[in-house]
Amino acid sequence: MTTAEMTYEPAYTPSQRQSLRRLHGQARAIFEQVLDSMDKAEALPAPEGSDYVALMEAIILEAAERREYFRLTLG
Repeated sequence: MTTAEMTYEPAYTPSQRQSLRRLHGQARAIFEQVLDSMDKAEALPAPEGSDYVALMEAIILEAAERREYFRLTLG
């Protein structure tokens, strides 16, 4: 890890900051890691156009399926 990476503080959007305020402890740390991973993925030669939309939709679908599983089995 470089010094720049160790001192980097992300600039969150207003909606991201709102989500972070609602989360605490490990949930907040995981969400920050997810946002960081998404930012890093977009910095790579990432898909564009409809491929990018398909990627975001796949991420949304995965999150929705996990939420529904939790709701039905544990919630």
